[in-house]
Amino acid sequence: MTAWASLAVYYSNLSGESVRTGIGIGFSACAVTVFLLFKNRVRMLIGFMVIPLSAALIIVMPISSQGTCNEEKSLLTDTIWRWQKSLYSNDAENVPADPDRYTLTIKTDGRVNIRADCNRGGGTYILDGKKNLITTTHTTRAPCSPGSLEQPYI
Repeated sequence: MTAWASLAVYYSNLSGESVRTGIGIGFSACAVTVFLLFKNRVRMLIGFMVIPLSAALIIVMPISSQGTCNEEKSLLTDTIWRWQKSLYSNDAENVPADPDRYTLTIKTDGRVNIRADCNRGGGTYILDGKKNLITTTHTTRAPCSPGSLEQPYI
């Protein structure tokens, strides 16, 4: 059971291979220590129940959500995202003729830069697990050519 708990920690989604390896080795060392130090009934209770249950709790409880957020940010930031299309629940869709005219750049400092056809803008963003919130705080107001998707994009 302790070996299972150690392997479960190692293959979990905890950030950092060295952290997972250290925790797994720690559980194994604790189990060996308990086995050598305590009498039969206590040894079985502590070594084969408490240690694996502790491992299960560590797997279920996140040690640091900040690490996950930083990993997500690094995958999203400093990349120019081009609008490909929007699909709506009524089967309508918006497809820009030139995706390069509709872009979003997510900065590492919590800001976004927006290009919406002939206008530029900016705002802020928040990453919260599977939810991303982008708030547009300012845009230019130049009149774009007919057929522009500037307003639906913003």
